[in-house]
Amino acid sequence: MEHQKKIPDSLAVAYTTRNGRTVYDRGGIEPDIEIESKRFADISLYLLTKYMFFDFATIYAANHDSIPPVKDFSIDDKIYSDFKNFLTERDFTYSTFMENELSAFTNYAKQDPGFENVENKLEELKQLIINSKEDDLEEFSKEIKQILNLKSFRDTIFKKEKLKLSWKMINFS
Repeated sequence: MEHQKKIPDSLAVAYTTRNGRTVYDRGGIEPDIEIESKRFADISLYLLTKYMFFDFATIYAANHDSIPPVKDFSIDDKIYSDFKNFLTERDFTYSTFMENELSAFTNYAKQDPGFENVENKLEELKQLIINSKEDDLEEFSKEIKQILNLKSFRDTIFKKEKLKLSWKMINFS
């Protein structure tokens, strides 16, 4: 975690709370255990914000008559392949941070009189970035599968099973 100013232990003053816990005046609350935050890949963020996971889960549930119980369900290669096909059918596209920054830089650089000298190199760089995106579904498959396997995705799929069970109970089937 980043702190604006780390106060050395030798300068920290100890206080005791009403419940008897010792705390120090180091400028704020510090967690007992620090966990490094993880940044999602650009493709994962776009898939989340464009509701691709939710839409796929809804369609998946509608198209599968039987789904294994929650404890036995996981995203296997077949489901992931179906997800990739779903994205293709939906014409899913996204922009990476590098693409956006390069575009902004290029627009700014166009104002420079020497832009013509670097224009081809900037276009080559843009193409390299676009080409690298083509492999993102494979490169970040582990992360994407983890998101697909999250509770919200699973709840969407298993809601159908719950409804079927409820319907059977109502009809006394």
